[in-house]
Amino acid sequence: MPVRKIPRNYRHLTGRVAMAGQSDSSAFEGGLERDFYTLLDFDPSVADVDHQPVCLEYTRPNGRSSHYTPDAFVKYHPWAMRRPQLCEVKMRADLKENWDSLRPGFKEAVRYAKREGWRFSIYTEVEIRTPFLDNVRLLREYRFIPVDEIKRARLLRPLRIVGETTLQVLIDDVCPNIEERGPWLSQIWLMLATGELDADMHGSKLSYLTRVWRPQGV
Repeated sequence: MPVRKIPRNYRHLTGRVAMAGQSDSSAFEGGLERDFYTLLDFDPSVADVDHQPVCLEYTRPNGRSSHYTPDAFVKYHPWAMRRPQLCEVKMRADLKENWDSLRPGFKEAVRYAKREGWRFSIYTEVEIRTPFLDNVRLLREYRFIPVDEIKRARLLRPLRIVGETTLQVLIDDVCPNIEERGPWLSQIWLMLATGELDADMHGSKLSYLTRVWRPQGV
């Protein structure tokens, strides 16, 4: 339950991101927060996300009382073996310009998280706005489309033989006619989105040069 409701703002982007497997969407204040929640929504190890989770009271070096509210609290599934984390999302320019003012609140968040057995992390555009975010934006829209079992089986067949190949080779094999590739690509995006296929989606945007394979145990 958030301790602060994000108000409607006509100077900054605000809204909500629907989170798969959760009954409530996550409110964001600014495009970077929206992108951060988009990545969390695509992470299968994330069990729950709470925005504006806690208000931390602390004393500034000048003796004045103040408070700080982290942007999010993220819990993970037990199998992920990851500690829960309090998260702050900030542009690097904001951190640099306002570091002296922000630092005391961040130090209190570190103390609070350590006491609870969590960790405190700061995410900037460097960690968030990567090629992986571009790939997530593409794939997350395909997670819930219907599975075409015939196309699925046909796509998996060559991978069982060669183990790994490029999207170009795979699509050429199953559908030589370029004009008919749309439904086949949709099935590939679905299989990547659900983990039935794997690829290096962190280093570069998905393309016909991307190598794909079946994850171990799938």
